[in-house]
Amino acid sequence: MKSHLTSIGALIVLTAAVCGAQPQADAPLPSPLDLKSAIGYALDHNFTIRQAREAIRLQEGVITQVRSSSIPNVSASGQWQKNDTTISETYPVSTSLWSVQLKATQTLFAGGGIQSSIRSASLTRDAAALDLQAAIDTSLLDVRTKFYNVILACDKIRVEEENVKLY
Repeated sequence: MKSHLTSIGALIVLTAAVCGAQPQADAPLPSPLDLKSAIGYALDHNFTIRQAREAIRLQEGVITQVRSSSIPNVSASGQWQKNDTTISETYPVSTSLWSVQLKATQTLFAGGGIQSSIRSASLTRDAAALDLQAAIDTSLLDVRTKFYNVILACDKIRVEEENVKLY
């Protein structure tokens, strides 16, 4: 019984080490720590997977920024001025001056630079997605390997305990 609890503790330590995250108060380890829950915990708490997901979000922002250079830009400005009659003795009439400026610009030709920038950012996002898949695959392989190694160690301990009983 004691060896069984020790092996479960070893499984928790190995899973936390593979996940790359320390168990936190808001994210406790799953209670029945089977292979499915260990994989789920690793997918949610692995630092490399989190970084890869954030890289994808970052690249999507870059794509949005690059695409924005191909759409029209509109800017507006305004100014208003009123002269008071008490200040101006030469012109006793109250005057109001105002001006409004509306400006729209769009890049019509950039020698293919905008389209190549969009394509480059899109390919970089695809590379980040492949990095995420590689991180997930590596993490799942590590969790499965260590999970089955702990089960094998538990069985070896049980066999050795039976050998001691036979002697």
